[in-house]
Amino acid sequence: MSERAEKILQLLRILIQNETEIWLRQASLADYFECSRTTIWRALKQLKEANLITDLNKRYLGRYKTYSVGEGPGVRSSSDTHSTPDFVPVSKPKSAGQIERDEMEELLAQYGEIWQKQHPYFGSHTRPTLRSWVGTTARLGKGFRLMLGKSLPEWIEDCLNSRVTEHWAAEYACEQLALIRAAQRLNVE
Repeated sequence: MSERAEKILQLLRILIQNETEIWLRQASLADYFECSRTTIWRALKQLKEANLITDLNKRYLGRYKTYSVGEGPGVRSSSDTHSTPDFVPVSKPKSAGQIERDEMEELLAQYGEIWQKQHPYFGSHTRPTLRSWVGTTARLGKGFRLMLGKSLPEWIEDCLNSRVTEHWAAEYACEQLALIRAAQRLNVE
């Protein structure tokens, strides 16, 4: 049995306490253990094959599978009050999404004013704000960024200097010129 499966079983034993069944959301377990849902699925499959957990063929809220956790070799009994599991979750680690949001906040705090001055068209007319554009660009371009070996600030800079933003800059300049001309006409009349 994999180490991940053992840790999941230990966590389930802590969570189930005096209950007879527990429902699981694989995506939450994947976030908690910082791995993919497929890895969680494989670990749960190992636990089922070892008869350490049983799929009760029930769904909590119609969505999440419900399991019972059984006693097995090398697994501490839930009635054993004197022992402590090897793995005790003290606090949930940050999810990948939270880490990215924190990184984005740091990035905007560090470069936001500079980028907004260099690219004043963000947030004007129908264009996105700099914050939403940077967040979307970072999320959607993550695979390409990693493939190219670029840091997040380098990736954002490259995207800020792309054809899309050049087009927005040209549109913005035309809009500003039109506003200046309109103001001049009002002053003349």
